[in-house]
Amino acid sequence: GEVASPRSNVFQRLWVSTVNFFNSFFKDYDSVLGVSAGDYEVHTTIDVWIGRGKDWGMLLKQMADEDFTPKTGIGIRLNILPAGQLGAGSVNAMLLAISSGRAPDVGLATSTNSIGEFALRNAVVDLSGLEGFAEVRERFLPELFIPMTYQDGIYGLPETMKFTALLYRKDILSELGLSLPETWEDLYDKIIPVLYQNNMQFYIPAANQAEVESSFGMFLCQLGGRYYSDDLMNSAFDQPEAYQAFRKFTELFTLYGVPVSASFFNRFRSGEVPMAVVAYNNYNQLASAAPELRGLWEMAPIPGTRQSDGTISRVQSASGTAAVILSSTSKPEEAWSFIKWWAGAQAQGRYAGDLESKIGVIARVPVANKDAFGALDWDPKTAGLLAEQWAQVREIPQVPGNYYLDRDLINAFRDVVYNGRNSLEAIQEYGRRINGEIARKREEFGLA
Repeated sequence: GEVASPRSNVFQRLWVSTVNFFNSFFKDYDSVLGVSAGDYEVHTTIDVWIGRGKDWGMLLKQMADEDFTPKTGIGIRLNILPAGQLGAGSVNAMLLAISSGRAPDVGLATSTNSIGEFALRNAVVDLSGLEGFAEVRERFLPELFIPMTYQDGIYGLPETMKFTALLYRKDILSELGLSLPETWEDLYDKIIPVLYQNNMQFYIPAANQAEVESSFGMFLCQLGGRYYSDDLMNSAFDQPEAYQAFRKFTELFTLYGVPVSASFFNRFRSGEVPMAVVAYNNYNQLASAAPELRGLWEMAPIPGTRQSDGTISRVQSASGTAAVILSSTSKPEEAWSFIKWWAGAQAQGRYAGDLESKIGVIARVPVANKDAFGALDWDPKTAGLLAEQWAQVREIPQVPGNYYLDRDLINAFRDVVYNGRNSLEAIQEYGRRINGEIARKREEFGLA
């Protein structure tokens, strides 16, 4: 017989294109719908939004269908949004959904810096009074709940936690006869001059608000300083520790020539930047995408500040994401069951392991759950180093108007680095601006 043509004709292609065009106005490309068939009954369904990539979201949906839903009868409808769209800053999806009354039941990958803003507006649920919270809380470092606390309530469960570490090229330091710096003074006096003599640089990120806050926070915390006063009504940038920390931090750029912005990955590979203090998950990128450097680099503790008793403090602040329940939910118990499951060691461990198996070490998740973190495939030396740094994390409280701290901290930094302003004058002026915004927000929300 005659074999039919495997190709569609022009009219068939035109029809399919027309149908797809009109369907594009109605299809929700971000949703992962449906529940896998199984021998269980789904008695209710909750809406979950996650601010991560598609592979991350699809794996979560698969895990929930295989483990959470069969045990609880609670199905999930998952929406995948771009990273950062579940925060309180600028105009993003979560903020618009809350304003329009169309918020989901659960938000995942919500920035911890945004949770206080949501709590201030009664947009998220206080988890501290829910059944089993005390037990769930033990899964995490107590410090991680500080940015999620507002007026004695706790409004999120930690998912991820990122902090910084020292990454260095062993081959280059050996060639230059350099040892690792124990303190910042070691870095200034012994490391940076030798690097410059050999046309190399040290690097610490300071290109945006988050990087400036993180990098400055190391100096501030190690000197015993704070971001806010005890009553959380003013910034603490008028204290001597803040002046000293800000001067030490800005002098890296004004006196020691550290670049404000650079491609760490490329310069580390080329050897132009053989030492840097960067987020520890840069380890993943180097291990995955720089195979030619295998065995030539390592991670070490960040430089510290020597204390009066002779010990060295390597305290720093951290950043991360959390799971929240939206106040508009009509299914708070089901939502609580879901985030308890999601934040558990078993779910977080499987999630991290499966992602790494599928995508590679570059996708290793910086999980916040203590047991899940311990199960990640770090080599023993690196695992011990990270555990040591975990114990020295000090989180930042969130206050009404806290967005001004990031904004004016980088303004002060740029005023000093680019305009040559005195660091003491700059931190004083911008500290007063932060205080003004906190006062305005407290008055606006009846907290004055």
